[in-house]
Amino acid sequence: MALVTLSALKARLGIASGDTSRDTDLEGIIAAASGLVRSYLGYDPETTGTQTEYLAPLGAEMLTLRKTPPRANVTLTAVWEATKTPAVFDDGNLLTAGTDYTQERPGGNGIIRLNRNWLYDARRMPNRLAAVFLPETGTVKVTYTMDLTDHLAVAKRAALMECMTQARLTYKGGGMGLVTTDGMDGASVSINTSVKGNSGRKANSADGFVSPVVAGMLDPFRLIAFV
Repeated sequence: MALVTLSALKARLGIASGDTSRDTDLEGIIAAASGLVRSYLGYDPETTGTQTEYLAPLGAEMLTLRKTPPRANVTLTAVWEATKTPAVFDDGNLLTAGTDYTQERPGGNGIIRLNRNWLYDARRMPNRLAAVFLPETGTVKVTYTMDLTDHLAVAKRAALMECMTQARLTYKGGGMGLVTTDGMDGASVSINTSVKGNSGRKANSADGFVSPVVAGMLDPFRLIAFV
């Protein structure tokens, strides 16, 4: 779903609601900007409902969810720890909150095992006499929900900023003059960095944005994948 409405963008650009001459172009800009924002964040800020992750315990006290972005408010709904492989998750290995595990902080993405550490899986490897401790992929199952209200609000503002910048460049000299600043949330901010020639600011090769401020708006909410 688009992060910016056509009516909102036209209002910001000073285009009358009844003027549909640019609607097709603007809808394309909205789709492109929404895709760029989601790609840069590394997740969809409109995500709702129950999420599921399968984690590999490393024998540590705490496991960390890998698909929760910074500042997300996480609510754990259920945690299972399989003791046999292949892993089977049922009522027999469903853990009890407050007795078997707890969150490292309210709303946090860390899960602490109480009374002992998370299990390692001991397997006999080929050509070895002794069992070797290795993490078994997916022996802990976690279901949870996360509140991304702030993330979505920032994503919408960033997408609108990017749309405004792209539209200003697209229609420069066509009745909508090129501007370098515009108002957003009561503040005047730069939306375009002018360079010599008629091209305006080219898309950043690293983030793909035309606006120089959008990446900075999104960075505190960006999910970085470590592999």
